[in-house]
Amino acid sequence: MLAHSQRWMRFSLLSIFPLLMIGSAPAADPAPKPNIVFILADDLGYGDIGCYGQKKIRTPHLDRLAAEGIRFTQCYAGSTVCAPSRCTLMTGLHTGHCRTRGNGGGGSPRANVPLTPDDPCVAKLLKKAGYATALIGKWGLGEAGSTGIPTRQGFDYFYGYLNQTHAHNYYPDFLWRNTEKVSLPNPQSEREGVAAKPVAYVPDLCREEALRWLGTKRSSSITLPRFRTPTTRKPASRKVGMKCLRMRRTLRRLGHNPRRTRPP
Repeated sequence: MLAHSQRWMRFSLLSIFPLLMIGSAPAADPAPKPNIVFILADDLGYGDIGCYGQKKIRTPHLDRLAAEGIRFTQCYAGSTVCAPSRCTLMTGLHTGHCRTRGNGGGGSPRANVPLTPDDPCVAKLLKKAGYATALIGKWGLGEAGSTGIPTRQGFDYFYGYLNQTHAHNYYPDFLWRNTEKVSLPNPQSEREGVAAKPVAYVPDLCREEALRWLGTKRSSSITLPRFRTPTTRKPASRKVGMKCLRMRRTLRRLGHNPRRTRPP
């Protein structure tokens, strides 16, 4: 979905989460560059929101965003899993040609194959067009120290997860800001990827970080592809896991089964 309004970019920041790309054009440009909001949800079916025919779950803000922008009806994800899907989006190449073709394979079981300096990336194109760029959320195209990290692929600023498996935990003990490892007050349990005491919720942190960055670019044109990871295989705590279970049961009582969702 695309929207050509800065106020809708701010709304999107408040309502959704993971991979967030922002570009700001210089004010001196004679022709203002368009504002863009691109929302990609990892685990969301075509018919799960109102603007595509959903009747059971209300999504009024997303529906309005679609109504005032562009609704894609013939668009497919580049792959079935995180890293290669993002790679196709960032590079414009399908998985027969793009660098990252699956989760893992980058030297350890969970490290991804990183992008190289020779790979195309939409952020590099934005830079050539005069945009300042930032990415906030989930990346998955290069581990720390590799050639694939966002700040080596055309982004001026990055905050979030470098690895998609790390992003399964909404209460991790660290995130990345550019090349700096930023500690978070979430002590981890013995179970990998699960916080013993959830304190700092990453979607909130990313929203605040995005708003802060956008606040420095208010007078500029902004380009904002945006991504959301709505579910996780590893709940941060048993309490959160039970909330997810109750929500699923409620949806079933309403007659909604995401696995059976089909386009209208």
